[in-house]
Amino acid sequence: LTALAPRDELIVATLATLLSRHAASLEPSELEATALLSDGGALGDAWERADRSEVRRAVESIVVDAPSLLTRLDGLDVDTLRLSAMLGRDAVTTLVAALERPHGELIARMALRVLPSVLESPRRGGARAAEHGGVEGLGTRGELGALLASELAWDDDELARRVLFDEALYLDREAVAPPAPRRHVVLVDGTAAMRGDRAVFARALALALAKRLHLDGDVVSIRFFDARLYEPIAVGTALPIAELISFRAERGRNVARVLEALASELERRAQRGSVVVHLVTHGATVAPRALVERLTRVARLHVTRVGGSVDDAPAWLALATSCSTVPLSDAGDTERGAARAAALIGEASRSPSSWSS
Repeated sequence: LTALAPRDELIVATLATLLSRHAASLEPSELEATALLSDGGALGDAWERADRSEVRRAVESIVVDAPSLLTRLDGLDVDTLRLSAMLGRDAVTTLVAALERPHGELIARMALRVLPSVLESPRRGGARAAEHGGVEGLGTRGELGALLASELAWDDDELARRVLFDEALYLDREAVAPPAPRRHVVLVDGTAAMRGDRAVFARALALALAKRLHLDGDVVSIRFFDARLYEPIAVGTALPIAELISFRAERGRNVARVLEALASELERRAQRGSVVVHLVTHGATVAPRALVERLTRVARLHVTRVGGSVDDAPAWLALATSCSTVPLSDAGDTERGAARAAALIGEASRSPSSWSS
């Protein structure tokens, strides 16, 4: 754990996971604030009077249970801790829940294999969009054509040095404004049909894909669904790792209701053409054509089917912008699954509007 350079919540979550069965109901003695202010020795007296029997019993219980504690320590989900230490923003409660999920370590292990290729991929470039006059219209980086005319008064060596060390001045108002960020919704099937290898692959893919899209400067949210559409989980610099691992759905299945809710939400926000929906679902998912058509009128729809084959693709997939199929044999293997996820993410990052299998 020390090698991970952990944050405080990682340490607390780890200790809470290991020592949960030894929790002691400690009730500290009451001490009035006025007593502390009036008498400097009140705190020391309270410490002397405190009943430590519960603390002693808890320590004795831990000592007696040491073999079991060491066994639990050996089996602790280190991959989830490592992933959280790298990119997580997790609260203690969600991290404890993630450490106790049976498939949490598998999700973290696959995500750890995918993320290095995601982080090393070149980001989409974008020019700055500052359009101010006067001093605010100047910057220290830009195209040579935007170089301030007065910079040419320097001799060649000094001008080269100023350019290399970002000391030369450029006109920011000449910069081309970058395109508006695209909004992505990573829609993850959380129904009982996605248990096991399908759930592991789907959540690892959602984590890595969300990180890649965020690095590209886009706005990303992750949403689970079963019989209903759950609230979005926002993705920022820190990934909601424990939230994705510990999230429990499996409360029925109603794809029609989910697509209708999402389409209605996007229609209300009037974001036509600027939204991309990445649906990660079961290979045999069936959706009403009318609702899929409605959704594709307001967003691009990229579908990843986990399990199944290309031959048994439902008819509604022809309406999607693109469709990819991941065999269950690949999804259940860490190496092949990570390679497949990396390939899908690479396609999505290079050309989100034409992601295809």
